[in-house]
Amino acid sequence: MAYTSYTIWEVRTTGSDTNGGAFVNGGSGSDYSQQNSPQYSGTDLEINSSNNLQVKSTTAGSPIAADVGNMIMISNGLSWTLGWYQIVSQDGTWWTLDRTPGAAGLTGAHFAVGGALASPGVAWAVARNNYTGSHYRGEVWIQDGTYGITNSTISGPVPSSGCYLRYANCVARGYNASLGRGVIPTTRPILQLQSSFGGPIAYISFSSNATYTTGTVWDLELDMNSQGTTYAIYSPAEAWRLKIYGGTTQQLCQFGSYYYCEIDGTGVSTNRNAMYGGDCWFCYLKGDYRVPAYTGSGLYYSVLNCGTGGANYPGIRIDRHGKMIGNRVYSPSTSAMYNLGQHQQIFHNVFVGNGTQNFWNTTASQKWYAVHMRKNYVYGFNSGSHNLSVTDAFCGQTEMPSLLSQDPFVDSAGGDFTLDSTGADYNSILGSNDSGLVISNTTVGPRFSSFTTGTTASGAAGSSRLINGGLVE
Repeated sequence: MAYTSYTIWEVRTTGSDTNGGAFVNGGSGSDYSQQNSPQYSGTDLEINSSNNLQVKSTTAGSPIAADVGNMIMISNGLSWTLGWYQIVSQDGTWWTLDRTPGAAGLTGAHFAVGGALASPGVAWAVARNNYTGSHYRGEVWIQDGTYGITNSTISGPVPSSGCYLRYANCVARGYNASLGRGVIPTTRPILQLQSSFGGPIAYISFSSNATYTTGTVWDLELDMNSQGTTYAIYSPAEAWRLKIYGGTTQQLCQFGSYYYCEIDGTGVSTNRNAMYGGDCWFCYLKGDYRVPAYTGSGLYYSVLNCGTGGANYPGIRIDRHGKMIGNRVYSPSTSAMYNLGQHQQIFHNVFVGNGTQNFWNTTASQKWYAVHMRKNYVYGFNSGSHNLSVTDAFCGQTEMPSLLSQDPFVDSAGGDFTLDSTGADYNSILGSNDSGLVISNTTVGPRFSSFTTGTTASGAAGSSRLINGGLVE
């Protein structure tokens, strides 16, 4: 037997990985996990001599109805099977668990019922390992604070404290203690890589395989802390409102789908990417002099700051069959675009340079196969560099970008990518782009006016989608 439903976990810097940590969805009792300390704890847990699913403790006293649905964590005991167990019922004398923790008649185990855990990765691992009734196995709520990520030991009944988030099937959500669950936090919890571990912070490995159909993270900061040898996050099904930074030798993010995220590639090694292979919607991506801001197949309504260092790497590369729609790009020291090749769709983007770089990373004649490129605008690149001599009969509906007469953004260098409403080209750009899109204040990432901190966030399980630029849960 295993947990009767998916579990809802609480993680706090003031918690402990020997606490109960969770409440089962649909449990009939009271949730003891949303507190720092356990409701009950002791060293005298014993197993009923005639029923090895039942346990009790003199220290804890008589079980009550409010206990049902909580987790009991057994952390020590000779011949006991350590780990987290669900309290599925009680009779006033014994708690009945979802599975046996040992042989009938065992005594002297250390235990705790309730209280938050201290490690996001422990909560994620235990949730997905102990409930297999659906692909959605657990929800992990992480209170604001800083959590060190130190190891990859997630196997066994008791994962190591500080372990990373691994595999799919769960959802992690950050929140503020002052605002509570279900409200977009003003300060996100930080998952920070430590020098003892090479990374990553979250290796979710979502795929279309039915076994791994979820794996979503919300409202977190992922800080690589200038440590490690790999990416911060790998292949989330969905990542919402993350701030990701501090990278070193690899892509900062690899694969997955990202919404309203701020991804800062400053410090990432030469010719790596701030984002590689993922789809980005309404995000802010920053490269630096060594790294492209983006390589992948789906870039939508985002801001890209391609860096100011001067190395000759194109800021953006759209893969075959990829799409780049409605973005705003500042590329002051590198060519903006890697040359296209097959089946890309490049629509309604605005590109700004500093007057010393070519728009494309090549000026040679090219063969484009079924590339569609329309209604794009450029300013501040070498004269004529936005035009390529495209020679192919199957080029599709392709037109080279149109030249603007001035920088169309309020303050590109200062990070404000709002379209300047007083600019000479404002009406023509706005008329061909999505008129409702306003992107500014890039220190916290692009957002709509209705998408701000302190407002109600999704509390529902499962995935979410964007429809017509709005957030639909």
